[in-house]
Amino acid sequence: MRLGRRRARERHPTDRSNLDLSGLWEDEPDEAEPTLDGAAGPGAQPPPGEPATVDSAPAAPDAGTAPPPTAPSRRPPPGRGRRQLAGVVVVVAALAAALIADRSIGSGQAPAAAAPAPATPTMAATEATSSAWYCPALGASVTSSAAGSLTIANPSAAAVAVVITAVPSSGAPVVSDRVLGPYSRTSVRLQDLAPGDYTAATVVFEGSGGAVEEEVQGRLGDSIAPCASTSSDRWYFPTGATDDNASEYLSLYNPYPQPAIADLSFETDQGPFNPDAFQAIVVPGGGFNVIDIGARVRSRTAVSTTVDVRSGRLVVAELQELSNLSRRGPRGLALTLGTPAPRTTWYFADGRVNSGVTERFDVFNPGNTEADVSAAPTLDQGSADPFDLTVPPQATVSLEVDQQARIPPGIGEAWVLTSTNGVPVVAERVIVSRPPTSTTGVADATGVAAPARRWVFAAGAAALGNEERVVVFDPGGQPAHVSVTASSGGQATTLRSLTVAPDGRAQVDIGQIDPGAVVVLDVTADVPVVAEREQFGAGGTGLSNGTGIAG
Repeated sequence: MRLGRRRARERHPTDRSNLDLSGLWEDEPDEAEPTLDGAAGPGAQPPPGEPATVDSAPAAPDAGTAPPPTAPSRRPPPGRGRRQLAGVVVVVAALAAALIADRSIGSGQAPAAAAPAPATPTMAATEATSSAWYCPALGASVTSSAAGSLTIANPSAAAVAVVITAVPSSGAPVVSDRVLGPYSRTSVRLQDLAPGDYTAATVVFEGSGGAVEEEVQGRLGDSIAPCASTSSDRWYFPTGATDDNASEYLSLYNPYPQPAIADLSFETDQGPFNPDAFQAIVVPGGGFNVIDIGARVRSRTAVSTTVDVRSGRLVVAELQELSNLSRRGPRGLALTLGTPAPRTTWYFADGRVNSGVTERFDVFNPGNTEADVSAAPTLDQGSADPFDLTVPPQATVSLEVDQQARIPPGIGEAWVLTSTNGVPVVAERVIVSRPPTSTTGVADATGVAAPARRWVFAAGAAALGNEERVVVFDPGGQPAHVSVTASSGGQATTLRSLTVAPDGRAQVDIGQIDPGAVVVLDVTADVPVVAEREQFGAGGTGLSNGTGIAG
């Protein structure tokens, strides 16, 4: 995937004399409403969350009245032979109790204002009586080209009650009550739980110890991303594309009873673009919309997206299908949970370049002030000076790591990206693997805004030909004493105890220690660290790199 956006350069006074303003597109005339495939739920009971109020929000529209846009050159969304917006009444009896915060069930009075969303999905505090995870809609039919599943993990020593509320694009929601034993996990295919073109889900734990991840699988590969531990009124996606090799979809999930209203804006290789069809999108209460970005933002090799929720709060994820039809681009699936807020520092525990493996950082500045960003690598062998990037307002700059002479091939990397002038940004890393390497795929991952002493990975496996590794990075000034524990079948086993040097990193190959492992991985340390999971699919298809869920 070659991005036609600004490439990173060593910093010098920004030269704007040759800035091409022809890319600042005017709105295209709207032929029809945007693609809004989803489920409506006007009768939903409130899940754990912030106040479910919508100021001056219009009633949710009739789900059957939104025609799709005409886009004959586009493929239909994953797993769909036709486009439709189907409605469903959501009656979630399992969530009928009054709820006061995204992370816990409480006294029944909603707070006056919601707390800011954390940059990284985070497990609930130990004292929480209940906790919830929100999983945006994925494909849920036998014909889905990117079929979704949930992996629900309990890495604690006590059994926990779990309620899954699955909302399909058509038909009634499905509520499934389960008891998850200690040190165990369960995987649920959405097409088995609540079949439909798409299905979203909310997972509620009785207690604080659970974690949930989503996974998509299809002929292009597979990809894993955490579900969200909270909703937000903003979501950012630095990376995307809608050219001949790529399809990009956003899933907007509203777990609250009132409708939400969202605006989408885009920074692209052809300039900013805010199509009318993607403004004032109504996401029904208790429902979701799946939006084909390429239906309006057409033929862009680079797309950075902002979701601005003017009323209510949402959970938003992005799915990219990269088909390599031209045989010039990458091939794979890339599932990414959005970032709810820009930050001044982003950490990445993993990175690599090699023959057939490319690496890129996309740094998105959604604000109105230029950002000066330092991208500092830590190498397993040797050292390299930081890269200084200048990111203009409302623009994205890409650092193509594999094109940098100071980064040697075949050497593992960790990175810290810091805004040196205090202007917050959003950073995403893209790793593409293709022949002559043995694995083909694309791995997109947003960074971590702050290290933590615990990281949990619910999904992933080293069985059936898969490869799984954990990478730990210590960005601090003290050595980190780290333990990697595997939970399965009611037992917790320490796979490896190790010490990671300050500003160093270490890798643990799960399959070498426990061949055939299908486990919950729990990484703990005595100082804050950053941990990522590398997942390589069986048969050389599928690549997924990403950070865990903070504990």
